[in-house]
Amino acid sequence: MTGVRAALLHDIGKADNPLITAQILNKQDQLTDDEFTAMQTHPREGFNRTWGEEPKVAKLIVTHH
Repeated sequence: MTGVRAALLHDIGKADNPLITAQILNKQDQLTDDEFTAMQTHPREGFNRTWGEEPKVAKLIVTHH
């Protein structure tokens, strides 16, 4: 069940992340270096959001890339 939960939540670090805008998420062209750097923050943000309640899920989220 942990894997299923992690699969459902693996991109939760993109939600309400001030570095990741709708423009970046919906961009059709290649990301700029700054946009790519912003996207790289989402696994850590997801980890931070889930660690306290679901440590096993959090560990899968932070390593999903």
